[in-house]
Amino acid sequence: MQVDPKGAIDTFSFVIHLDPYNADAYYNRSIAEALLGNFDLAVGDCRRAVELDPKRTGTCWEYLPGEHGKPAVAQPSRDPATARTLLERAQMRLSKYGVDGALLDFDKAISLDPKNADAYFGRSRARMLKGDRAGAAADCRHAIELDLKRTGSCSEQLAGDEGNPATVPDLEQSKPATAAAKPQTVRPNLTATDDTLAAKSLETKDPKALELILGGDAWLDMGKYDKAIGAYDQVIVLDPDNRFGYFGRGKARAATRDYGQAIADFNRVIQLAPNFAAAYSRRGLAKVTSSDVDGALADCDRAAKLDPKARDAFYCKGMAWHAKGDAGRAIAAYSVAIGIDARDDASYYARGMARADRKDYDGAIADFDQALKLDSGNADYAVARKAAVATKGQSDEADAAASADLRAVMALLERGDAFYAKRKYDRAIAEYSRAVALAPNEPSTCSARARARLQKGDYDGALADLDRA
Repeated sequence: MQVDPKGAIDTFSFVIHLDPYNADAYYNRSIAEALLGNFDLAVGDCRRAVELDPKRTGTCWEYLPGEHGKPAVAQPSRDPATARTLLERAQMRLSKYGVDGALLDFDKAISLDPKNADAYFGRSRARMLKGDRAGAAADCRHAIELDLKRTGSCSEQLAGDEGNPATVPDLEQSKPATAAAKPQTVRPNLTATDDTLAAKSLETKDPKALELILGGDAWLDMGKYDKAIGAYDQVIVLDPDNRFGYFGRGKARAATRDYGQAIADFNRVIQLAPNFAAAYSRRGLAKVTSSDVDGALADCDRAAKLDPKARDAFYCKGMAWHAKGDAGRAIAAYSVAIGIDARDDASYYARGMARADRKDYDGAIADFDQALKLDSGNADYAVARKAAVATKGQSDEADAAASADLRAVMALLERGDAFYAKRKYDRAIAEYSRAVALAPNEPSTCSARARARLQKGDYDGALADLDRA
């Protein structure tokens, strides 16, 4: 029988593309690679097969060269793409109570991409649920080292005496009302003001609800808003008076531009916790985008009074004043937000837009530069900077025309995003296609259309757009 290692490698590679967790495919591809003398690749596939199926330990090392009859040792190679896939599965397992399985996936993701802050942050949450406070704290610190913007996002795990969480007043929870029972009166908790893991742990009595909250938070961090909403929905079913279920769902709904439902969720949060500043900030931002500027200002002011050190409260005020047409007050509010948190790229971008409205193009460009320094891959920041430079008059007439095109592209992308949020993918694709035609060399136009095409099942079109981006 004729042996065709190259053909076998192609076949098994295709299988792995369809199913990245197929241990048999990795095992058989390792044999084919070894037959061609590609021992490094063979070792890598063999290690992956063993990771996926520990029962294979020792089954494929014997044909690989090593010193003194010992198996060759291969260091695991970085594979960020597979690590991201594992992270998604870990978040899913975490949201469905599979903490042990989630920990395994987080471990594997870290081994494949040791510089991924999301992996350490996720494993920190999972370890917290397992009661491993020391491990959770270590992972949290490492996540912050890799991504300084996470500073403060999980430091509450270290709070309290002798390794215990900081004390948060207990929240009396009512049981879900049955169809025949009368709705119970909500008893507002005036002391419920924190949005920390310690607060979530102490205020949530049902362990399943807590895991769902953390799972929803993880999906939210990753931009998987539909999955986040699904997790928070389950929290609300289990515990109808849990503010974190409504708060998380409100944030996810706002991210999908479902502002009316987001405001309804934040209303419920404020009913349950009237002194929770973050709920007012979030509701204020949602009101800005719903054209209720005066209502937004009232919410933002309330948030700032409740927590004068809350960056989001002043960012919210800046957005509201900008929407009201007062760029000067908007700049002042954004400046306060930046003074509270100098690493928030969104505040620099927003202040830059307000400065551009006042024709302070030098100041706007400086802010866009700082925003890009903090988030170099953000296409919106880059487009805004180009427009500011062109409008300032630092380019010729062609550049000025390009600036007008860029503004038109931004408008098309915004319309496309609006249709996408409403799941009107054909309309979204049409808007994105107009943007591509207007700016064929702008990566964000292609990637936006790819996202919509993927939702329509047009995988070839999506792949072509991603390749171009």
